[in-house]
Amino acid sequence: MEKYDNLNFTVIAGRPFGFFTNFFHILQYLKEAELENRIPIIYWVNGCYKKRREEPYEGDNVWNYFFEPVSEYKLEDVFPKFKILSYSNLEIKASNVKVVRKFRDKSASYEPANCWNWGYPPDECVNNMTQECREYVGGLISKYIRINKKVSNRIDDFVNKHMDGHHVLGVHRRGQMDQRAAQGNNPTARYLKRIESYLQGEPDAKVFVATENWASLNEFKKVFGDKVIHCDTFKSKDESLVFDVPKRKVQRYLAKSKSHPGGARSGEDALVDCVLLSKCDYMLHGISNVCTAAGCFNPGLRKEFVVKYKKRDREYLEIGEFAKKV
Repeated sequence: MEKYDNLNFTVIAGRPFGFFTNFFHILQYLKEAELENRIPIIYWVNGCYKKRREEPYEGDNVWNYFFEPVSEYKLEDVFPKFKILSYSNLEIKASNVKVVRKFRDKSASYEPANCWNWGYPPDECVNNMTQECREYVGGLISKYIRINKKVSNRIDDFVNKHMDGHHVLGVHRRGQMDQRAAQGNNPTARYLKRIESYLQGEPDAKVFVATENWASLNEFKKVFGDKVIHCDTFKSKDESLVFDVPKRKVQRYLAKSKSHPGGARSGEDALVDCVLLSKCDYMLHGISNVCTAAGCFNPGLRKEFVVKYKKRDREYLEIGEFAKKV
């Protein structure tokens, strides 16, 4: 529209990846938009976080289900003739707009080194950020991101009921088959052993378990009983949610699976677990952008990896010597 012709915009679209991979690429482009003096608009639609009819919120922009808008401008007002292409990709025919959606896996010249490259510990990478990177990304979150009231109230209610006044050990255990390799070899035994050791020094601590799998949660509850707390998030009955689904088809499968809640609520659950982990006193975890983000929401969070990777795990994850050459 003519009244916006003198303004330059960066429209940030979604990608066929998990919630926090999309979240990280949004942070990258929000900073870039600021440096280029462009107005950012975030627009998420379709994919495994597409809203369902029972999830009421204004408009079709799924970003607004979780967060406040990052500018005063709405895509529908500024570019009413935009088209939605495959999986959130957008087509906007205007000279004053740049549409972006690709995750950048290298640090820019203005960023600390190794913030975004893929790898696994002990390499410095997105899954094992240096303290400098955590503080940098945490600064982006503090500057640009505001969780909306509906979601933040859910987080605050849990903290008030279960965490305030307690020392809390956070445990993030990926339970689904699509991420099983990210947990390494025999992860449950390693988690249990490390939790037992930690509780020797903090015998009154609670153990907050973030997982999408009831079987994993029940293993912790069996050993640690009422010390274990967890949020009311979706959890599958076992690890078979995406059993035998090729990695490249996982997101498409999740979007259609009847055994998975899909919709914006599943993204909300990931966000809630992430922020709750960030509020713990210590965190045990494997490879996941959920716990990476938790360490950025709270750069002061003390944390450690408890997983161990075999060759087949590294190969599946395409990390280390199996990383794809760019």
